[in-house]
Amino acid sequence: MNSILIIGGAGFIGSNLSLILNEQGFKVTIVDQFNAIDQNSNIKFIQGNFSDTNFLGSLFRKEKFDVVIQLVSTLIPSSDYGEFNNSKDLNSFANFELIKIMLENNSDKLIFFSSGGTVYGKCNMPLINEEEKLKPHNYYGFSKLLIEEYIQLQGRLNNLKYVIVRPSNPYGRGQKVHSKQGLIVVAMGKILNNQAIDIWGDGSIVRDYLHISDLCFAVNEILKSNNWQKIYNIGSGEGVSVKDLLYLIENTIQRKMDINYYPSRITDVPSNVLDISKIRNEIGWKPTVSLTNGIKDLWETISKN
Repeated sequence: MNSILIIGGAGFIGSNLSLILNEQGFKVTIVDQFNAIDQNSNIKFIQGNFSDTNFLGSLFRKEKFDVVIQLVSTLIPSSDYGEFNNSKDLNSFANFELIKIMLENNSDKLIFFSSGGTVYGKCNMPLINEEEKLKPHNYYGFSKLLIEEYIQLQGRLNNLKYVIVRPSNPYGRGQKVHSKQGLIVVAMGKILNNQAIDIWGDGSIVRDYLHISDLCFAVNEILKSNNWQKIYNIGSGEGVSVKDLLYLIENTIQRKMDINYYPSRITDVPSNVLDISKIRNEIGWKPTVSLTNGIKDLWETISKN
């Protein structure tokens, strides 16, 4: 199990994941419609559109991949119905076609990146485990749930070997300061540009933040375990409120920020902290980068650039 195809590998998660898996001895190929930048020379890059079934079919006929890792989504948690409707082909049917093409070409192992932050919706439990009922509270989470269900269906019908990972909120090197998501890096970008950051609600909502290297090494451990038909939460297992997070950023980098508070949004759940005991017990993985150290590392990187 040495050949890995990462679809969407030029993005934040994919670029970090491809480098770490390459360092761990995997033969990595990236497919992305955008040019991969600063990639290791040992990593093969193929430019192409994930939703182009002719392109995918040709790719899988030419090359054999032991595992496919699917990262692509055009939606974010704040996406509205119009955005969901306009991109439903890419965020659902393209995944269905990918699996069809994989199975037709004897490629039957898939790791799908879902969303631990949105598929569960509102939950009264302090820690959310994988058995919790899924009731997304936004269109992003709903689109992930649709794909999760289809993957599990293909596992039952056609013996697709899958692992569905539900990450919390990853942050770290490679994130763009002008992105529409990623509170930590967006806050730092505002500080660098002497701008105020906009916060929806009073800052009391609680989230689980995971350093990108911890997320990538979790995937590495999943690959090495060779266990399939699994669903894993991947997070820090610890929650922090938005207000406390901003305070931690200020204290860590010794810079103050201006904050504008706006009315809360219906798509934001009060608390989302993942129970990671399943992956800890079955795979032996646990996070190693503290939030403070992760913030320091990210600030050093983006302030230099």
